[in-house]
Amino acid sequence: ITYLKLHGSLNFPISKFPDDWSPATALQDPWIIPPAFNKAHGTFESPIWKGALEALRSCKQLIICGYSLPTTDTYMQYFLKAALGPNRELQKIYVFDPELFKDGEKGRELRKRYGECFSPQMQQRIEFKPYHFDNPATPAPGTFAHMVSLLHEKESILFGVRPA
Repeated sequence: ITYLKLHGSLNFPISKFPDDWSPATALQDPWIIPPAFNKAHGTFESPIWKGALEALRSCKQLIICGYSLPTTDTYMQYFLKAALGPNRELQKIYVFDPELFKDGEKGRELRKRYGECFSPQMQQRIEFKPYHFDNPATPAPGTFAHMVSLLHEKESILFGVRPA
């Protein structure tokens, strides 16, 4: 599984990526990449964005976790369209966000933003409520922990056939 984190976080270094850099390790002095139109033109992030473009153009399943696709982030909207548009292998896009499991305005707005970002053919491949087990031990639906639990224990749900 390729893990891509394009917006920076507590693990993006300000100066340069150390040789032992890991997307899962927090740094003391992180660099957050804000919504901007020229994300791929900087010095450090270019390899990350180029790698993401290649990965998205060839993926069969895409899992987006915790990204609300804000209207202010026009670069990401164009990037996703450019990356996924030519991908003939793409079967599903799973969007993990707790708001999608609630019956509220935030969830409706999130679905609308993702819908408006993609063509009608691509919209049919989006799964806004990835499978959730009705079990008290299961992580809250739409969370990163929910996604990890599906990948860890029930990867066939995301990468194969769902149980009836």
